[in-house]
Amino acid sequence: MKKFIAGFFLLTALSISSVAQVIYVNHAAAGANNGSSWGNAYTSLSDALAVASPGTEIWVAAGTYYPEVAVDVNQDMILDSREKTFHIPNGVMLFGGFAGVEASKEERDWQANVTILSGDLDHNDVATDGIPHDADDLVGSNAYHVVYTVNADENTGVDGFVIVGGSASPESPASLFDPNLDGGGWFNDLQAPSFTSSPTIRNTRFQANYAASEGGGFFTKSGPTGAQMVSEISHTRFIRNKSDATGGGIFVGSFQAGNYAPEIRGCEFVGNEATLRGGALYLLGDHSTIDSVLFRQNKATAISLGGETRPGAGGAAILVGSNAMFSTCVFIENSATGNPTGAYEGGGGGAIHMSINDVQTEVWGPASPSFFNCAFFLNQAEGNTSAWGGAVVHLNDAGRLRPKYVNCVFANNRAQNFGGAIANFTRVIGGPSFTPELNPGFTNCTFHNNLAMVRGGALYNEGFTFMGTQVLNQTVVNTILFANNAPEGSEVFTMGSGNTTFSHSLILFSGGSGAGWNPAVGIDGGNNIDTSPGFVMAADPDGADNIFGTDDDGLRLMPISPAISAGNSAAPGLMGVSIDFRGGPRILGSAVDMGAYEQQGLIVPDLDIYWLAPWEKINPPCLTCPWGVLLADKILSRFDWRKPAQFIDYGDHAEVRGEIVSTLHKDVSFEVYLKLEKPRDWKAWSRLGRTWIVYTPAALKAALRGHIDWTYWELSDDSYLIGTGDIEGKLKLTHAPSNYRVGFQFGKGANGWDGDLGLGGTFSYSGRVKYQGKTHTLKGVGSLNSDAEKCTRDCVPELSTRAATPIAADVDVPARNLPLIYPNPARDHIEINTPELEGEYRVTIFDRQGQPLKDQRSRARNGNLIMSVNDLSRGLYYVRVVSAAGVTMSQKVLIEP
Repeated sequence: MKKFIAGFFLLTALSISSVAQVIYVNHAAAGANNGSSWGNAYTSLSDALAVASPGTEIWVAAGTYYPEVAVDVNQDMILDSREKTFHIPNGVMLFGGFAGVEASKEERDWQANVTILSGDLDHNDVATDGIPHDADDLVGSNAYHVVYTVNADENTGVDGFVIVGGSASPESPASLFDPNLDGGGWFNDLQAPSFTSSPTIRNTRFQANYAASEGGGFFTKSGPTGAQMVSEISHTRFIRNKSDATGGGIFVGSFQAGNYAPEIRGCEFVGNEATLRGGALYLLGDHSTIDSVLFRQNKATAISLGGETRPGAGGAAILVGSNAMFSTCVFIENSATGNPTGAYEGGGGGAIHMSINDVQTEVWGPASPSFFNCAFFLNQAEGNTSAWGGAVVHLNDAGRLRPKYVNCVFANNRAQNFGGAIANFTRVIGGPSFTPELNPGFTNCTFHNNLAMVRGGALYNEGFTFMGTQVLNQTVVNTILFANNAPEGSEVFTMGSGNTTFSHSLILFSGGSGAGWNPAVGIDGGNNIDTSPGFVMAADPDGADNIFGTDDDGLRLMPISPAISAGNSAAPGLMGVSIDFRGGPRILGSAVDMGAYEQQGLIVPDLDIYWLAPWEKINPPCLTCPWGVLLADKILSRFDWRKPAQFIDYGDHAEVRGEIVSTLHKDVSFEVYLKLEKPRDWKAWSRLGRTWIVYTPAALKAALRGHIDWTYWELSDDSYLIGTGDIEGKLKLTHAPSNYRVGFQFGKGANGWDGDLGLGGTFSYSGRVKYQGKTHTLKGVGSLNSDAEKCTRDCVPELSTRAATPIAADVDVPARNLPLIYPNPARDHIEINTPELEGEYRVTIFDRQGQPLKDQRSRARNGNLIMSVNDLSRGLYYVRVVSAAGVTMSQKVLIEP
């Protein structure tokens, strides 16, 4: 699968007016080295910090700088040489990225003029250009904290630096809570009297920093009740930082009620790791804003260094009692992975793990984290024995947890056990003073191709009844769950108890609202459907540009999708929502569409898209003509398309999607999915010894002129019919005939019955279906014969409303059990594809006057009979096939020796 490109978030410098006193730093400067100008710049950043006062700006030229002044961060009254740090005084801003000649900040280029703050005190880390690749490259004595701030305001911070090589790992920590165990890259301290520290961080990279406990990249000390941290962290990258406990990239929050509300915007978290929880982020009792952030390939092991298991994991983030708001974020390839070999294994929440308990609820109140326009893609949770929630775990431990998701996409996530995308788990230990709640809400989300190896391909639910009240009450509105997979509950699985109410949603295998609803899915809230959503290109969710939320995303809806205008525009989750996942209008038609994407009415570029409908109606004697699909069973014979189906040629393959309804039994219908592969032109097709097939003079006339312009395909074994209406079950489809002498053909006359542009082909089907209380084992040969209409820009089909155009009245129409005879025209032999794959048949060839010329009794093998015709002269003949059961079938064949 294509990877998310690194340039998704552009790191742009901010223009800030320059009115403050400036101190200059350049490690290569000569002159007086008093910081008064570039020519007289300090060569030591520590010297500049020592003389800076509030309101001062320090401009730093490209190069690598090492801290020289120790700060007793752990207050043990002993200055350790590894306590050397860049202590930024309150009110002082550092700006990097200068070449050393600029007159204003606007002239600098911090991406070209790399300015490094390094904790490599003895200059021996494994590094390229002064930057270690990851925390494993740190060697020897590195600073516990590269940067240190205490009680800093928003005018304190950095802009345009690379912060590397911090290692918060004392050999003999003063205690388990020694501050020198936290914040390898940056330690942000909250102390009396204000317990408020909110430094500003812009255009900066944290890379290869390490903490033995928490916050490998950036750590904010937890404060008492009323403490505050509201930093701006923008256009900043956290790359391969690590902690041996929580928050590989960032740790923010406290178990005491306070105002922890950093704004993290336009950032990237890539390759960060936490041994326990929160590979990139650990948020605790916070109200953070996380906007336009990429989380990629972060991981958490959920195992402590001592070997004991701990609750939770969260490859990208851990949210404990959090009210964080995530918007326009992408979580891709994050993982929660347990110890792969030992006895302590497990993991949960490949991207996100959120939880709250009763004590935390009493301190903070309910936790209501929210996700708007976010994508969860290729995340996974796996361990040796248990791993839940490929994308997200919701764990309610007797608290109140109310996560909400709007316009979110969950695709290709994987859980080793439960919940390919989402796992909901509730438990109550002890006796809370209130009724616990786990109330996840999903509005206009799309779940596709998520996988759980045990239960719940998309959603897994495990509720709990507390004093007669169900704790888990989940709502799913305007949402698509399609083609997810698990051995039990391919879309949804509920273990024991738990309520999930679906409304205005598309859920595969749900049966749709009403009498056919499958109660194992959940509660039918009305207006649900069970059919294919008609995605543009489901195999490529982020599209050719590998960026989610753009116009080529594969999970957008095609113009014929049944999910269009099928949602509830008044859904509570849509209050105040005006855009869809890709940023277009949220409501365009009579009602909101289901899923994360609103169909915009535009055709996918570079695709050939066609509508399919039955070939044109003809005059008697064909009173039951036309049809779209033929099968060879009593209850399953002629079928019409419920509405025009869609045929899309992707170049390397093509797909047919739609729904067929029996012309004889209106309660019998199937969802159709045909995948056509290995496309060939006539030259390549005929070189394989293959040919084409038609059934009427009108089609033959068109074929003789145009078959060299047709496209020919083989039918993929991925094709199927899924029962809808009163039919339950699935029929597997394979190519017929098995020797591929003919295939699916597209062009004028290719449907085999008239001379119009069309698609035709034959297939074998097999499977078990349930109809009217009885189970039927079906096995036979069928055909698709449909006219096609090129999709225009507005893509409104006209086939279903066209007037009937009569063709020749002498059309020979086979009986219900259609034999397929090819090649037609034939040369030296004919092959007959029979309705039954095995059995004895009598085949007789008649001339046009009805005189029998050849007679043969044969046993079908794999549905095929072969009869020589090389002794017949040129002309039109009739072939009659009689089965052992007495079923008679006939067809015309043109012989051209």
